[in-house]
This record gives sequence, C-alpha cells and structure tokens, in this order.
Amino acid sequence: MGVPLYPIIGVGRGAGSGRPAGKEEQRNEAGDGFALVRIVAALIVIFAHSFAVAAGLPDPTWHVRGVTINFGSAAVSTFFVISGYLVVASWIRDPSPIRFTVRRVARLWPGLLVMLLVTTWILGPAVTSLPPARYLTDPGTVRYLLGNPLLLPVWDLPGVFKTGFAPGVNGSIWTLPIEVAAYASLLVFGPLLVTSGRRRLTVGVALATGVVAATLVARAALPAAMLDGLQYLLHQGFLLFFLVGGLLYLGRHRVPMSWALFTVAMIGLVVALATGLGPPVFVLLSYGVIFLSTRRAAGLRRITRLGDPSYGIYIYSYPIQQLLVHLRIAPTWWILFIEASLASIVLGYLSWHLVEHRALGFARRALRRPVADPLVRQEAASAA
Repeated sequence: MGVPLYPIIGVGRGAGSGRPAGKEEQRNEAGDGFALVRIVAALIVIFAHSFAVAAGLPDPTWHVRGVTINFGSAAVSTFFVISGYLVVASWIRDPSPIRFTVRRVARLWPGLLVMLLVTTWILGPAVTSLPPARYLTDPGTVRYLLGNPLLLPVWDLPGVFKTGFAPGVNGSIWTLPIEVAAYASLLVFGPLLVTSGRRRLTVGVALATGVVAATLVARAALPAAMLDGLQYLLHQGFLLFFLVGGLLYLGRHRVPMSWALFTVAMIGLVVALATGLGPPVFVLLSYGVIFLSTRRAAGLRRITRLGDPSYGIYIYSYPIQQLLVHLRIAPTWWILFIEASLASIVLGYLSWHLVEHRALGFARRALRRPVADPLVRQEAASAA
C-alpha cells in the first residue's frame, strides 16, 4: 500500500505573482480537512492489510471489465492526490530546487529512518527465530537497515515474521519510491510552471498530457527488461493521481468546489467503476478527495491542532499488525484492525511530535523562511 502525501508546503511569496497569497486563497487551499482525510486514508490501509495479515485473505476488491479498485489502492490513491495538490502548491510558492528538496527530505526521511531503527534494533531482536548475535550480523539485517533509506525494495528481516500469513516486516513502504519519483518529476518539469496563473494551468495540462503519452509509448516500445522498473513506478496509476491532484491545485480558481458537483462526481465515479471506464476514475476520485480535504469546520481544527499522525500511522501500522498476529492476540481480521488502528494512532502521534515535527522545524529554520501559509500550520503546531 502506498504512501502518503505528507508534504511540507513552501512559504513566502507566491511564485509568478511577487506577493504573498491572499488570506482567502490560503484558506481555500488549506482546508482543515486535509489532516482528517489523510488519517482516514491511513486507517483504510490498515483495514485493507488486516485481511492478508490476519488470515491470508485478499483485500476486498471491486473488479469490473478491466477496472480494479480495492480499499488499499483507493486509500493510497487518496494520498497521492493530496500529495500532488500540496506539493505543487509548495513548488509554486517557492520554486527553489534546493529548498524544495530540503522540505521533501525533511518530511519523508526522518520518520522513515526512526521506523527502520525501531523495527531493526527493537522489534527484530525481540521476535526473530535466529539467535541474537546471528540476527544482528546477518547481511539481511544490514540490507534492510541501509537499503530502505535508499528506497531499495528490502522489506524482510532475517527470521522475523516468517510463519505468518503475510510476508515482510513492512508491507507499506514499497510506495515511497513512487512518491519520490513524483517529487523528482516536479523538480524536472516544475520550472515550466513558474509563470502567470492562466498560462500555468495550460502548461500543467500540457505537461500531464505529455507524461501520459510518453508513458504509453514507453510501455509499447521499451524491451521487457527495462519495463520492470517502469511498471513498478506506474503501479495502480498512483503517479497519475499525483498529476491530477497537481492540476486541481493549478486550476483551483477555475474548478468549482461545491456539494452539488461533489455529488455528481461521486455518482459518476460509481458509474465509471460499474461500467469499467478507467480514465474517469482518476478525475472523479481526485475531485472528491480534494473537495473533502478543503472543507473547514471547528471540529476539524481541533484535529489539526493535535498534529498530523497520518505518516506515522502509515509506516508503523504493518509492523504492528504483524506483531499482533505473531503474539496471537489478534485472532480475526476485524480484531486486528481495531487493535492495530489504536496502536498505530498512538505511534503516529509520537512519531509526529518526537520526530517529524522537529525535523520540519529544523528544515524551516535552516531555510530561514517565515511560516505564512496555513498549509504549513496544519503540518505542525508551531514549526512547520
């Protein structure tokens, strides 16, 4: 399952405008619903994984005429839509490749590194079937600890969770390379977006069309040996959801966000799924995600003030699920879902307050830029 959209948004003067974004614009871009939608998506990922981890069952899937959607892929697609929207916002506000990269690194890697240390040095020795000395010196332990920060596909630890229904120590982090590929693409093509608002949307649509066309050509022309990496990055169309999310940000003043249009979009989404029409799913689901994410309410503000645990929930939930099944205290998928959700929420908030929040604050201070965008405030109470 996939990851997250947990970007820290660049602040300061709007690119191409020479002025800070207006308060109304900021409020519309940064609805308090972003935090809640991400938390719900992270919990849906736990729900989807519970079937496989607890009983070896597949994630409940809807497959109609070539269109496949399940709870897990829908949740991860939600992450990528939000990521596209917010990360493009970050770039437009501050199109500096260095500052953009620092923000992305600060948002993604500190939490990941701490999770890897916890699973390698605490969880692994506690549950491995190998003697401690052998486990600690096994090349597989080193590969897991050093390979994952480099986004290499190393998801197993020696002797850890080898008798369960589902493989691996962490079945969630495989989507991180796709997220980073999206960031890298924006670094390459983002300079073309540093223009006036109307031209920016036109350029964005042209870029998205070009990327899709190039992908189709590559799929048809590349040899099979070279297609493996491409297929990995294109899995479930997550990059396309990122693109649509970014386009929704660029067109935020031209695409109305209303309950009436949201209702029409959701009806259209059901029809598209039922009839096997794939392309409309990307647009309709993305619209629904951004509409819900930009809602504002007093109750949502209470949630955002607590921080954003969604990334922590996402990266810790799978090891927690594996541990609960290993200890035989989660006999069914629904008990596993409840137990893992509660434990993951706790660890998610701990990860946010002890690691992610601090890393984002450090990055902000290092970049020496003032916090002026509410998208940043929802990422951190005082330092993001």
